Amino acid sequence: MLKKTFSTKHSLPDRKKTDKAQRLAQERLVRLKLQYELLDQRIARVEEGIERPDCSIAALIMRRESLKHDMECQFRRLAG
Repeated sequence: MLKKTFSTKHSLPDRKKTDKAQRLAQERLVRLKLQYELLDQRIARVEEGIERPDCSIAALIMRRESLKHDMECQFRRLAG
């Protein structure tokens, strides 16, 4: 009976690539979350009258929604 041997020659570099891609995706998600939280705090300050906006509140809210969408997409990408 012959034994089948499997070569890890091709799977090892592929795994390194996927590990690196996974790590980069996690880092991107962390950056997006930080940007979202900072923007959310800024919107709260503008709404309370503490800070004057350099653009309209609607533009800030649209940017926050865009960040939220990007975070959801990135999270789904990480989940597989």
